[in-house]
Amino acid sequence: MIMKFKQIVSIFIIGLLFFILTVAASADSNASVNSTSYAGARQAELPDFNPQIFDLLAEQDDNYILGKGEVLLITSESDKRNWLRDLNNVNTGVREEIMAEYMRPNGSVMSYGYNYQGYLSVQFPEGTEVNESLINEIYSIFDQEAMKNNISGVPVLFEYSPEITVGESFSTVDYEIDDEPEIINESVNNTEPSHDIPGFTFFISVLAFLIASGKR
Repeated sequence: MIMKFKQIVSIFIIGLLFFILTVAASADSNASVNSTSYAGARQAELPDFNPQIFDLLAEQDDNYILGKGEVLLITSESDKRNWLRDLNNVNTGVREEIMAEYMRPNGSVMSYGYNYQGYLSVQFPEGTEVNESLINEIYSIFDQEAMKNNISGVPVLFEYSPEITVGESFSTVDYEIDDEPEIINESVNNTEPSHDIPGFTFFISVLAFLIASGKR
């Protein structure tokens, strides 16, 4: 009787080990698939760059002041991101002390940077009087910096922008241009995968019951 009981326990343990290995292999496979799917969904696709964007903004956007330079027609995702990197280099290459006289409180410029549609942007508070002479001076600064990066006719949009007060929130659509892909779904990023093996507690309970029964 004892020998038969030991055989039953041995068979049960072997079955339990086989079950654990099978579930673990399946979990690794699913994790690999989920990781691949997640990586593919992490980076947002940029819109194509439209050479007529300044003309469209002039017709449709009340914040439009003037667009100078030429927006390139770029449809390749990699080329678009490379172009945004170039624009970012121009943007960060402009010396702050040169722009200081144009920035508030010394001047009327509120902010400047690059736009994900393929151009640089210089923003003024709504209602500010902006003349062509001021625009040409500021454009010359960016154009000279762009030529250092072998870019001629760098596109720059001069536009009005509502002022953001302290405590006010606003939403934007950001497109990462560095080598790290953008994480679109933060809830996915913050969710840790479960390492629990389904049914494991049940098997352990049955094993404990068999051992206890054998000792009676």
